[in-house]
Amino acid sequence: MIFKPLDCEKDVLAQGYEEHSYDLVVASLVLHATTNLRRTLTNARRLLKPGGYLVMQEVTNNHLTRTGFLMSATPGWWLGKDDGRKLSPCVSELEWHKLLLECGFSGVDTATP
Repeated sequence: MIFKPLDCEKDVLAQGYEEHSYDLVVASLVLHATTNLRRTLTNARRLLKPGGYLVMQEVTNNHLTRTGFLMSATPGWWLGKDDGRKLSPCVSELEWHKLLLECGFSGVDTATP
């Protein structure tokens, strides 16, 4: 098993990763903190072997005032403003599903509220 940090906004090959060589990519509460979700997901997809899995944990409820209040002081909270995420970097489960399909994944296969 290989554990390596990744800046999923930058070219994965330039970071020393080999394309289509990983069985599993784990992303926990990090994908939303990027400037462009499509580019981020496309880069994650480039890492996976055919049949590989992306396991992601993300906040999908934009209506939690306390989350915005607590996190809005962090720089990553505002990275998605040019990507249409003006008040929160979070996107709904349906939006994640659409984005994942556009980027070559099977969509959201399971979700826990």
